[in-house]
Amino acid sequence: LPEHRLEGDLAEKLAAWLPQLCVAFAWRLEHLSIQPGFIQWMVSLPAETAPERVVHMLETHLSERVIEEFTRLKRDNPSGQFFAPGFLIMNGSLPTDAQVTEFIKHTRTRQGIPTS
Repeated sequence: LPEHRLEGDLAEKLAAWLPQLCVAFAWRLEHLSIQPGFIQWMVSLPAETAPERVVHMLETHLSERVIEEFTRLKRDNPSGQFFAPGFLIMNGSLPTDAQVTEFIKHTRTRQGIPTS
């Protein structure tokens, strides 16, 4: 939901939880940036680990924690999934600001959410 922003105590918790999950699954977190509208991260993975699987695992674990700890968000979103459906995977580099903006716009359009 666009009004659910990654700010304040929520951003702080995500900044603590994501590195913990990476350590737990033996992934090396190389970069983490939490912006009000998105999380951007880079991780080094073993060759046999599929990036899509990593994203889904993190989405699942982080959503569970967010919904459990931030009950105000649970009331607005009964699906139990905190993150928007969709993710951008790039190999070897972080996306540019323009790429992130375009991806978010495209995702919201698919969800039927007006973009400006």
